[in-house]
Amino acid sequence: MSKINLHGHDFAILAQSNRSCWDPLVKLDKLSPSRIEAGLLPAKGYLTIAFKAETSGSWLMHCYIAWHASS
Repeated sequence: MSKINLHGHDFAILAQSNRSCWDPLVKLDKLSPSRIEAGLLPAKGYLTIAFKAETSGSWLMHCYIAWHASS
């Protein structure tokens, strides 16, 4: 599992799974999604997020595992 951070925004987790392939038919949690600054990405899985991109510029999204950041 990896901790993912998106600088400059908080985001909503709409779906999360340890399946290796995203399923386009997965039910997204649009009514009560968790709003956070960092989310947990399951090993070999996916994390579907949503955020309002109101601020112009480039925003860094990264993992907190040191060897991921350095590679």
